[in-house]
Amino acid sequence: MTVKSIPFGTVLPSSQLLNAYLDAFSNVSSFYALNPKDDQIWTRMMKLVDGRDSDLPRSALSSTLVDQNQRFGADEKTLAAASDIAAPNTYTVMTGQQVGLFTGPLYTIYKALTAVKVSQRLENSLHRRVVPVFWMASDDHD
Repeated sequence: MTVKSIPFGTVLPSSQLLNAYLDAFSNVSSFYALNPKDDQIWTRMMKLVDGRDSDLPRSALSSTLVDQNQRFGADEKTLAAASDIAAPNTYTVMTGQQVGLFTGPLYTIYKALTAVKVSQRLENSLHRRVVPVFWMASDDHD
């Protein structure tokens, strides 16, 4: 199988700022605190989280996710991941999507899969447990 990268700006109309952010970050770096393509950013973010870990309600989040996912009939891998969030050496990649008529299901699936892939990549590169968390923002109806 051949995998090709297609510049975002050639697929959809986009601004110069977005194109520079995606393809030439150094040109717009003064507008942003962190470069998301810099692998060192993840190490710095983990240190930031580690520095305030005692303030994070890990156990409450973990038990809530385990309870909810059990009610949804989730598999053992999902329940184990939700349980792992309670551990101080576990990190999360969190995202969600507002339920909407015009964003369509493909965008929602794309966001969820991106969280999974980013989590896997971070686990492999940083040798830490990283759990993807995705929620449907169904309580936001604007």
